[in-house]
Amino acid sequence: MDDLLHVYGQFAWHDDVFLIGDRDALMKLRDAVDQALEKGAGSFTGFVTDGEGFECHVHLADEKELLELKLPYCDHDIQFGDDDKQFPRPRKA
Repeated sequence: MDDLLHVYGQFAWHDDVFLIGDRDALMKLRDAVDQALEKGAGSFTGFVTDGEGFECHVHLADEKELLELKLPYCDHDIQFGDDDKQFPRPRKA
């Protein structure tokens, strides 16, 4: 199986973030980052080792846009505390 990528986000403040993948997935992630830096957005399809696929979206954003987003923590008490904030949406380059 190719394009394996596991994304372990922060549960709460100060937790580490891990992006762990095979070479193909990490190269596609790099390409998506490069595309986001050039055109504002990039994406690719990745897979988890259980075979489930997902779209990985990479966006270039300024501070104003970032401040409008919900916090990215996995702990729902932290994440959902900002009712006036929104979740990110996929966008095209």
